[in-house]
Amino acid sequence: MPNDVTCHHFHDDKNCLCQVPIFNHLDTSELQKIINLVDSKSYKKNDFLYQPGDYTTALYVIRCGQVKIYRLSESSKEQVIRILKPGDFIGESSIFTNSVHESYAEILEDTDICIIEKDKLDDLMKKYPSIALKFLEEFSKRIEKTERQTTLIGSNSIDLRLAAYLINLYDRKHPKTPIKLTMTKKDLASYLGTTPETISRKLGKFEDSGYIRQISNKEILILDSEALELME
Repeated sequence: MPNDVTCHHFHDDKNCLCQVPIFNHLDTSELQKIINLVDSKSYKKNDFLYQPGDYTTALYVIRCGQVKIYRLSESSKEQVIRILKPGDFIGESSIFTNSVHESYAEILEDTDICIIEKDKLDDLMKKYPSIALKFLEEFSKRIEKTERQTTLIGSNSIDLRLAAYLINLYDRKHPKTPIKLTMTKKDLASYLGTTPETISRKLGKFEDSGYIRQISNKEILILDSEALELME
């Protein structure tokens, strides 16, 4: 979800690492050793973490703020890949390859980032093989998400695409808790391959049908998850 807390300078790098699945399985003493390898940097809104053609030589972990990952088509149309929020990370490809980026990583709001350089990560994985296994788990999850997005974009039904997106955010264990949109309508439209106007119109249609209630521009209460799931 979007971060609602103003970013501050780093006072607790451990807190940053504890948010990340590849590190949060380690015990306190192991985490402390990794903390000593962490650098930090603050970015301003509209800065770029990287752009196409850049090499990444580190793992970046979002401590607070938001980063948008997107590509540009041949016609310069923006295609949002994902929005990174606190606890998410990027740059993991540099761990196994020396490939250059093909996408943009744009800072959406003032953002603080934990940084671990590639050579330090290599040493960590040799010392703690479980970290390498966790990276593989995360890669698998990202491939699955990419495939899911490709399937959504390939669908002719924007109703299906939007319903699937909402259900993906829905917490079945807490059905009365509103979901929080992680993107603006403009970015969500790009992500789903449509227009902001269509997103607004379809959300209104879902609301009129009794499937959802729009609490605000960022919060939506799912009223009938079964109806949305039947669209998938």
